[in-house]
Amino acid sequence: MAENVICDEYLRSFFKIPKGKDGDRELADVVSRLERMRFEHGEDICTADSEGDCMFFLESGVALVLTRDGEQINVLHEGQYFGEYAVLSGQRRMSTVRSQGRTVVYRLSGGDMMAILRRHPDLYSELMKRVYGQVS
Repeated sequence: MAENVICDEYLRSFFKIPKGKDGDRELADVVSRLERMRFEHGEDICTADSEGDCMFFLESGVALVLTRDGEQINVLHEGQYFGEYAVLSGQRRMSTVRSQGRTVVYRLSGGDMMAILRRHPDLYSELMKRVYGQVS
């Protein structure tokens, strides 16, 4: 059986959660907020112009990023994340992300994401720089 890509170490690294008892409690809190979702080939994980109410972590499979006109602009693979721009900016989604084959993602609601980021202002700042660097 393949090892999970979105594992404890991945989440610790992404959210900058330290090791130790406090970190373990925080990690358990993050994990409890993730919703595992499976998509079949051709299903939209999120669509352009929809409300940006969550972000996703790609556990397995491949997902295509499409413009509003359906033009492919990127390909996402295991371990990548998406949807953070809409949550951070409060704007509607800029693109559609479509499953290419069977795809498994973990969904994190925007409210949960922001609650976690409030505890880690350095991560919030880093994500904002990354997000706005991608769209400018």
